[in-house]
Amino acid sequence: MAQAAYAYQQPARRLREVERPAQPRLRVVPKTGQRAAEQARPQKVAKLLLAVTISVVLFITVVAGVRVALSAATLQTMVASEEVSANIDKARAQGLELEVRYSIATNPDRIQQLAAQQGMVADDQVDYLVLAPQGHGDD
Repeated sequence: MAQAAYAYQQPARRLREVERPAQPRLRVVPKTGQRAAEQARPQKVAKLLLAVTISVVLFITVVAGVRVALSAATLQTMVASEEVSANIDKARAQGLELEVRYSIATNPDRIQQLAAQQGMVADDQVDYLVLAPQGHGDD
């Protein structure tokens, strides 16, 4: 029976549907003016914040890289300076050793001892021969 009631109501139902005024078609229009600008601000702020964050991170990375490069260059310079200082100290020590050896080698007493060991003796009498320049002699 419930089906029969439904069948009898069908034409009336169609009439109600037909009698309804057609609803206007709605479409979404993007907002313009002040409200659209207000809604766009958070997006602009977010984009700006992202750009600033990326810029700051990039700047910090570059500064850190430069700092590491300067530290490495400083370390290399210090190592090279230490090597040069060590070479200078070594050269000074060798120079002092050579001075001592030279003073020993040129000591007149040592030369006399070495000459005596080889059978050489200093002469008791020393004579000098003076030559007159040519062309001024007595003829």
